[in-house]
Amino acid sequence: MIRLKNDILTLLIMLVILSSCNQKQNIIIKGSLENGKKEMIWLERLDISSTTAVDSQFINNKNKFQFKIKAEYPDIYMIRNRQGKFISLLASPGEKINITGDYSAILKNYNINGSKESRKIKTLVNKLEETRSRLKDIERNIEKISTLSEEQALEYINLREEIIREQRDFSIRFIIQNLNSLSSIFALYQTYSPGNFVLGEALDLQYMKIVADSLSKYYPDVPLVTSFVNDARTTERRYYNLIGLSDAFRNADTKMPDLVIPSLKGDPIKLSSLKGKIVLLYFWSSLSEESRLQNPQLLNIYKKYHSKGFEIYAVSLDNKKDLWEKAVWMDEINWINVCELTYPNSRASVLYNISKLPTTYLLNKNGEILERDLYGKELEKWLDNLL
Repeated sequence: MIRLKNDILTLLIMLVILSSCNQKQNIIIKGSLENGKKEMIWLERLDISSTTAVDSQFINNKNKFQFKIKAEYPDIYMIRNRQGKFISLLASPGEKINITGDYSAILKNYNINGSKESRKIKTLVNKLEETRSRLKDIERNIEKISTLSEEQALEYINLREEIIREQRDFSIRFIIQNLNSLSSIFALYQTYSPGNFVLGEALDLQYMKIVADSLSKYYPDVPLVTSFVNDARTTERRYYNLIGLSDAFRNADTKMPDLVIPSLKGDPIKLSSLKGKIVLLYFWSSLSEESRLQNPQLLNIYKKYHSKGFEIYAVSLDNKKDLWEKAVWMDEINWINVCELTYPNSRASVLYNISKLPTTYLLNKNGEILERDLYGKELEKWLDNLL
């Protein structure tokens, strides 16, 4: 009888635990916004392509507000003021988030506590706001000049490109360092203006694919991730249709042009034979001083990551075997070394559009290009996340 009671008690405890696991938890978002007394504030949920109203309220006489949401999964939310400006949050069930700031300038100098992921979103927002401000400044300066000289126009173009490049590099670094964070989705969809994405180049499709693969592994049931993955796949198909690639080519074993080039021993080595490894396709030359300076640093990285599945396929753009062989021996580079010995009539350099040395392409395990010209710490950051 006692044993039966114990069994029933154990069963009841298990049922309570299972029930509590399936229950939604509260997300509490509260805060204090100066100049917000009796003003309306809105809470909205942000999906990949739309927003959904969640709640709204008047801020009380002490400039305070509080929202309570029942949630099963993490989501991106926006706290919006009457002027349409908003604070973005990445909130998870169980979090108690506290916000302080100014209602009339809601994007400036606000603070967030209680949500690590929301602070990451704030980092992204702050950087983009800084970039937008810098772009507006140079545009205002150029508008003050009544007659623009060719030199001034070139200076403006170069400065604008530099600012945009800095923002792009920042966003890419953020994504690579946060591949397992939902904040990487936010980074991918940031825009300077509607339709003008920070990461809007064709090659940036690779970042969508990398993030989609990572998040679908860690958050398979999260609706935000499901929506993002579907959009990433749609974007990929739209891109391939745009450039006219057939399904047969997209599904081929080798995603990029294959190379079959002889090694020092004369044995032909296929680039595609390295499928399943993370590969650095490295174009260099024994006569390139910059390449020779890069080799020792690259060798240290190779030794660190080779056993984890990293390989280097080094294509030397030389035409004299003795010079190539001597450089390999002197630099003690023991990765895969190949050379056509036909430079400047190199098929490989034409296929991969090589205009400077050294040039690198980082390939994923399917032979798809992830990024170009990664060296040193930047290359190591990628490898840390890929291996």
